[in-house]
Amino acid sequence: MKTLIIYAHPYEKSYNASLLQQIQKKLKDTNQSHDLLDLYKEKFNPVISLGELALYSRGKGLDPKVDEYQKRITEAEHVIFVFPVWWYDLPAILKGFLDKVLLKDWAYEMSNIGIPKGKLTHIKKAIVIGTMKSPMITQAEYISTEEKKKYSELQVLKSGAGYYIGTTFDAGGYLDAGSRDTHYFLDEEEAQKELDLLENGKSDLVLRMEP
Repeated sequence: MKTLIIYAHPYEKSYNASLLQQIQKKLKDTNQSHDLLDLYKEKFNPVISLGELALYSRGKGLDPKVDEYQKRITEAEHVIFVFPVWWYDLPAILKGFLDKVLLKDWAYEMSNIGIPKGKLTHIKKAIVIGTMKSPMITQAEYISTEEKKKYSELQVLKSGAGYYIGTTFDAGGYLDAGSRDTHYFLDEEEAQKELDLLENGKSDLVLRMEP
């Protein structure tokens, strides 16, 4: 039984990267084979060209990676998607992957009355992991300025599978350094070193604070 992981995040120290490592570790520890399809590292082009658009209704394309990706999907019984939610939607690279790879007559077929019917019935399970933060503006309304001041000191915090630099109350109006989705540490000591650099003005992290 093979698991295909479709991963869409460009930054190697992101929260998504941490989740990916934990998923791969779990699969390895349980002796489950897996195939990692990292869309950014494989330099997938999500743009549909004019030539591809002309072939789209016939279930055909021009990108040679499409045939490869269809083959990898065919070989998998489980599929796991890991991606951040940006602007309340999929990253463009993942949206383009779905548009270009899940083609008519391969991923689905149309009935005589125009109802699509899926053809990827060999896939037994699909897991979708999308990460995002709640909008600060909706949370800050309920937190007073005095309450926010109590939590303004940056520190190394534990979250999920690793660590990030932020405040103990970043949801109350304070965003973490670099944002949890863009800078994540698996090692607490590594995170502390980055915090020390940040406090000394030697870190390339951007400290983002909301009023």
